[in-house]
Amino acid sequence: PLAVKTAGEPKRALVFAYVVGGLCVLLGSLDLVAPLLSMCFLLCYSFMNLNCFVLDILKDPHWRPKWKYFHWSIGLFGFLLCTALMFTINYIYAIVAFALAGGIFVYILHSNAETDWGSALHGLRFQIAVRSLLAIDMHQHLQVNWKPQLLLLYQLQEEDQDTETAGQERGDSNEAAGHTHRVVFSLANQLRHGSGLTIACAIIPLLESEGEDDPGAVAYADSEKRQMDFLMNEMGVEGFSM
Repeated sequence: PLAVKTAGEPKRALVFAYVVGGLCVLLGSLDLVAPLLSMCFLLCYSFMNLNCFVLDILKDPHWRPKWKYFHWSIGLFGFLLCTALMFTINYIYAIVAFALAGGIFVYILHSNAETDWGSALHGLRFQIAVRSLLAIDMHQHLQVNWKPQLLLLYQLQEEDQDTETAGQERGDSNEAAGHTHRVVFSLANQLRHGSGLTIACAIIPLLESEGEDDPGAVAYADSEKRQMDFLMNEMGVEGFSM
């Protein structure tokens, strides 16, 4: 609600910031205000250093520090130093500050706020997944705890419809489309027996009058992918669709 702008200005956010600042002034004691201000600055610096540390560890292509001597250990040291100073000044304020920061972070995640920047957490999960896969000894894995890894590559054939008729109706949302999806996912679920990973790829032939970027074909492919995701979730097939 504070992000709502009036005449191009975030007036609600400004009023909220003014109220918070006024309450701090009304405390009437510099000894009480100084630790609060210190917590705000140190919390900001600690997370900034943590962000630099994570981005450098992940080798993010957008992370290009101009100081050529920068090392990830500097970011980690800065984060630990700022955190230690916060708890040295006042451990109660430090705990409250981290709790508030965590609450704001959880709120942003659950509010599905649209942003135009990436997330270091997504990059971290990706790196962990890649390194975990590369660390697997496939010979030992296949002998001891083999699990089926399925690649489903099939051509979409709809029930009671031929491909040409389906292509002519690509602009419409057709919930009955994708009969092949359910058949293939049912077979995959039986082969997997509740374990392993599945990558499903449905091939939709283009019509003679269509190109790769044709809006109708793109919309039709998107609708089929949503149908695939829905059926995979409904039938308990873990994996990815495309």
